[in-house]
Amino acid sequence: MPKVMDIYQKINELFPFSAQETWDNSGILCGDEMQEVRACVTSLDVTKEAIQTAKIHGANLIISHHPILFSPVKKILAPGVLYDAISSKISVISAHTNFDISNGGVNDILCQLLGLQEITPYEDPALRIGYLTKMTTVREFSTAAAKKLNTAVSFSLGNQMIKKIAVLSGSGGDYIETAIQAGADCFFTGEAKYHDILIALAQKFPVITAGHFETETPAMEVLCSILSNTFSDVPFINMEPIPPIQTIMR
Repeated sequence: MPKVMDIYQKINELFPFSAQETWDNSGILCGDEMQEVRACVTSLDVTKEAIQTAKIHGANLIISHHPILFSPVKKILAPGVLYDAISSKISVISAHTNFDISNGGVNDILCQLLGLQEITPYEDPALRIGYLTKMTTVREFSTAAAKKLNTAVSFSLGNQMIKKIAVLSGSGGDYIETAIQAGADCFFTGEAKYHDILIALAQKFPVITAGHFETETPAMEVLCSILSNTFSDVPFINMEPIPPIQTIMR
């Protein structure tokens, strides 16, 4: 039966932890790296629901995208997910920006889901450039993306024709100018600030947003499948994607 460290090393082989951003905190963040893994839950975030799912399935490892620990903590008290994980002897591996930027990682998975071709990283390793098979409008591409991601999608300049798409999952508003410099026809991301979208609009550059959660969570199912195929003697359970914010359609 593999240990926590064995699964960490496999993730590191595919999506090197050394590639994470300097501000990030990916890796084995709590638990026992030599603990044998009975079962594992993959989840975008380490939530009470994720810990409860782990307990139901007898899992003693959670693999998350967003780190359970970002900033230094002075107390670990109940109730709290860190306390719950430690007291339940559940180890946590978080693969954040290393999973975002690596080949085959979060952004590549998102591009493939959107049906883009010729996917390549731009100068920033996180940003991806991909191409539609034919010219289409922002509105048509957004409508297709909404169906593929099963979510509401917001867009600007809906009638503008596009083919070359810049993509960044999660919170990508800071990369709008980079997307413009890359010569993209539009930028697809999870979320962006209103002010940044206005700046893009002034340059007649379309921005499409589909939600932070919604653009990242598909990658966890892929990671779950990869690890399940590698460690066939360990049950891997991917958390059902339940958005933390609900949307009401008019």
